Amino acid sequence: MTDRNLRTIIYLGFASFGFIALRFLFVPVRIKLLTSLLDKGQYGTLTLVSLSVSCLTILFALGSLEFIRSKCPGKPESYQYGVLWTGIRVGTAAVAIFVVPIMLLLILWQPAKVELETPDYLIIGALVPLTLNIVQRVYFLMGQQKFVSARLSQLLHADAWFLPIIPFCFFGALSVRTVLWVWLCSMILTAMLTHKWVRMEKLWEIKIARIPAKEMLFFGLPLLPMMMGDLLFQLQDRYVLLWLMGPTSVANYSLCLNIAMIGYMVGLSLIEIFSSELFRLTNETENADLPAIANQPKIRDLLQLMLRYGLIVTLPVAAALAACGEAVILVLSNPRFLDTVSLLAWTAPIAVLFVSYFVLGRVLMAVNRGIHLGVATIMAATLNIVLNTLLVPAMDEKGTALATCISLLVLNIVVAWLVRLPRWLPLSSLQPLRMASFYLLCAGGLHLLQIHLSGHNLVILALGAVWCLVVLFALGMVRRKDVMLMRKCLESKSSKEETP
Repeated sequence: MTDRNLRTIIYLGFASFGFIALRFLFVPVRIKLLTSLLDKGQYGTLTLVSLSVSCLTILFALGSLEFIRSKCPGKPESYQYGVLWTGIRVGTAAVAIFVVPIMLLLILWQPAKVELETPDYLIIGALVPLTLNIVQRVYFLMGQQKFVSARLSQLLHADAWFLPIIPFCFFGALSVRTVLWVWLCSMILTAMLTHKWVRMEKLWEIKIARIPAKEMLFFGLPLLPMMMGDLLFQLQDRYVLLWLMGPTSVANYSLCLNIAMIGYMVGLSLIEIFSSELFRLTNETENADLPAIANQPKIRDLLQLMLRYGLIVTLPVAAALAACGEAVILVLSNPRFLDTVSLLAWTAPIAVLFVSYFVLGRVLMAVNRGIHLGVATIMAATLNIVLNTLLVPAMDEKGTALATCISLLVLNIVVAWLVRLPRWLPLSSLQPLRMASFYLLCAGGLHLLQIHLSGHNLVILALGAVWCLVVLFALGMVRRKDVMLMRKCLESKSSKEETP
């Protein structure tokens, strides 16, 4: 085997399943660590802060992220860096206008139910622009199809930032402010590394294309609701719970949803590989509208693959939440959260619905129908607020989960209609009977393990994971042509990418 072939295999492994495996490791460890070192109120507050920073980051990007991601594939380097520079200008202007007033308002207001003080708000104010700049670089690397650099950047800023907290396990307690300081320092380090990987110096070393800001805003602003997507729904849920129930209810719901969203984040990592290829193919298609791209077999295969693998990744997690919730809570969290076991099953469908919404939304974005997607998302988000307000007083945190499931189901139906999904794919191509069998067999096996191995929680989850893999391959759900298509998507840039 030549060095080049070995290097390609390493790139393919890390950028696809290696990255997914690391995310699958980091997210549960982070949940376990934070729920063990923070009390319920602190954990609820930290979750609110994390989601708020993420939402503000996307909001102040003003749609530049998806413009960078979708317009860069297949374009010359001068155009790509021109897009990045315009995105930086747009994001910096938004942050300069809005972040300072928002932070001053919070410092003066000091909301009673949010356990934060002035130094905490100052740290949060620094986190927003820093995170925005890093995320723009990640999207730029994805747009260039430099998947290894993009994956490393994602791991550092979204998943591995908490690692310096591990020594605090020896002290037995932690404060929200300490977590915020660790988070800020990790973001500064990540910004320094991504500056090198993106080669920011090229912004002034080469003659970059002039991309009007209004072109980016016209494309990106309608996409803001979709870009905020799952974060928008999660933030609504938590603030309604904070208003109606208090920080303890926020902590309970946050834990269950964070565990449920492990499947979504892992599935998203896999789907993102194909998203760049989808945008590349549509960018190369003349007059790319729905009828034009629906007639291309390559694009149809990509869409089918994205939907199938989104389900393949999220269904086993949903099965685990429904069938062995007690083992999940005790392994991934702390015994004081055992009262949330019944809530886990209610959050199980949410990740599945988010994944399908993400995939179908990418198709609308590829054909510049972002405004339709934005309107549909806003309508579903409004429905979610109304349902939360009605259901939470009667059902507590379960009402929030039910409201989100109903809102997302309605949103998926509307977006599938906008995409004209039956014209793209017959239902049989998604193998619905096989998918249903996959879920039922996974859930059945996990339930039996919960019954017969009660008390051996880590063993239950480990054997359950093995069982789900056995079912996956026994049903023939991973096909050779799927792997070949994934390899083709990754190899489009891996041979040109330099080691970070």
